[in-house]
Amino acid sequence: DVYRAISLYSKGKSGNTLEILDDLEKKWYQEKNKKKEKKKKKIQLSKGTLSFLQRTTGQIYFKENEFEKSYKKLKKALTNKKEDYRIHYYLGKCSYELGKMDEAKQYLKDVCRQLPNSRWAVQAEILLEKM
Repeated sequence: DVYRAISLYSKGKSGNTLEILDDLEKKWYQEKNKKKEKKKKKIQLSKGTLSFLQRTTGQIYFKENEFEKSYKKLKKALTNKKEDYRIHYYLGKCSYELGKMDEAKQYLKDVCRQLPNSRWAVQAEILLEKM
């Protein structure tokens, strides 16, 4: 389903993509909360997969200029995968768009620290210079 959603997004169907990704995340939480109900079919998602879902959804919300939704989704992703530079990068950009400059600086500096001399760090440094 994740790959189907990404495929739909690449075809310009962002609404369907977000619906699928949000639904997968909801199912993950529902299954987590219903472990005692063994009769129901479980969805087996690792924290890494959940983080991937949340990050991807956050990136799509960002590209759709839905910065608050993107920020919330990326914050959730960060709790599951703290050192993912892509989460830090997009959180930095979202924070910047939302006027949270101190937070934006921290996330963007994290990217520069994690991946010095990468294209991600270069983009982070450009945004840092604007602040």
